[in-house]
Amino acid sequence: CVQPSPVVCIKASRINGTCAACNPDTPGQMCGDSECGQCISISRQMLDRDFLTVFNSGSLDNAFNYPVKYTDSTEVVVSYGSVELGDAYPLNVYNGTFIALSNQISQSTPFPSKDNTIQVTIATSIPLLNGTEVTVSGLRFCTETSNTDCYMNTLDSPALAVEDITEATTFAAVFGTTGKWNRELGTLILTLQVDSHAGRQYPFKFVLQNPSSCDQDPQTIRVQAGCCPECMFHQDLAPDLSATTDVCSGEAGYGNPLQIIKPEFLTKSIWQSTPYPCRSNRIYVQMSSNVDLLQSTSITIKGVTGTTTESSTLMAVKACGADVTGNWTQGTGQLVFALPSLLAACTACNVSWVVTNPCCCMNSPSAGFSIGADVTCNSLQPSANELTVMELLDYLDPSVVNKTVAEVAPLAVRCPEWEQYSIGQSSKVPCGDNVVHVTLALNTPIFAADGMTVTLSGLKHSRTIEKNLTLLGHAAIRGGAGQFHPTESNG
Repeated sequence: CVQPSPVVCIKASRINGTCAACNPDTPGQMCGDSECGQCISISRQMLDRDFLTVFNSGSLDNAFNYPVKYTDSTEVVVSYGSVELGDAYPLNVYNGTFIALSNQISQSTPFPSKDNTIQVTIATSIPLLNGTEVTVSGLRFCTETSNTDCYMNTLDSPALAVEDITEATTFAAVFGTTGKWNRELGTLILTLQVDSHAGRQYPFKFVLQNPSSCDQDPQTIRVQAGCCPECMFHQDLAPDLSATTDVCSGEAGYGNPLQIIKPEFLTKSIWQSTPYPCRSNRIYVQMSSNVDLLQSTSITIKGVTGTTTESSTLMAVKACGADVTGNWTQGTGQLVFALPSLLAACTACNVSWVVTNPCCCMNSPSAGFSIGADVTCNSLQPSANELTVMELLDYLDPSVVNKTVAEVAPLAVRCPEWEQYSIGQSSKVPCGDNVVHVTLALNTPIFAADGMTVTLSGLKHSRTIEKNLTLLGHAAIRGGAGQFHPTESNG
């Protein structure tokens, strides 16, 4: 461990006379301390010390071209440790440290319950010896032993897999391929297999599964090493905030280790295809979230009330490009279906199904519409996610005429009104045949299956008896005839 240069002394024998006089039987030999000399100590200050030599901090093959500490040259002088006068003092030992690097730790995903690849890079100012333990700690959220949300989902393991980040590194040769993982303590212990090199950066990675909790702040991760308990040194690892993650196929800003984001819908909108009464109406919903939604996740859409479509457990639904069946409840206007495949984060999914509009006009339900996903986080429940009604007229089917913004909202059903109504005749000659011309136009389409009847009143004082009159000029009139009742009060 670290220590200053100790006091150095020299013991020597000072001769007071000839050695032969001390031991006549062995002339020419040195005399012992007790025979002819006395021991003296020469203080450290009397030694010829090296004031000038300053040890180089070391050189290293820069295989990775790291920009923080190394230059672009292949052989570089590593800037670590302390160099100063007195380096050559005997047994002057400096303490080991972790070299300050930027972007030392990152994670691959902030999603709950997902496998999370943690990447770490460390470097020390002194060689770590074979058998030294390096501990990565702080891989937990709290210390409550009864609260499993405090811990990562990965269970204790004496041999958690640890890998080189790139094939060019020598991490595995020095630290091995496994570490001891303690879930409750949040620690990963690596044991050196051979001595490490001072100043060399060792990048490595390991995988832990994130907890199911829905919102966790990033944690401070610390690394610690030392050859004995008194010699331990540590460092808080600097997070790589620019690291790409699973969020939206690589969006940066979520690499801070152990940050778990709250799942949210990024897109949640709804519209309809037609406001016409009695017509088949396709309801559209578009959704996307900031987290992956797994295959078979149950999606619930609520609030589409007022339709004449009866409840069904086999409602045909188009979801994310696939045909599925859903559970439709007429009274509550609720549709429930399962995602046919994984919906990746930030990927839009269009959902649609067909209902029948009522034959009377109505406003879009005032309670609004909502969407939810069956995940453990309340942030994706229907109660927290009101659907946004689109307002662009192009969302309505091209067959709809005289569109209004209000009619884009689901179950906004147009009130049928006459847009044109006029009447004329062909002759005013008494007792002659007279062709009555009637022009009618509605703001909604009418189909034969609707069984709609049109009544013209006020055609009195004619000489025509009650009978079926031939109607000319429009094929939409069933049978091409109409019943004429001249004796009724209004004709």
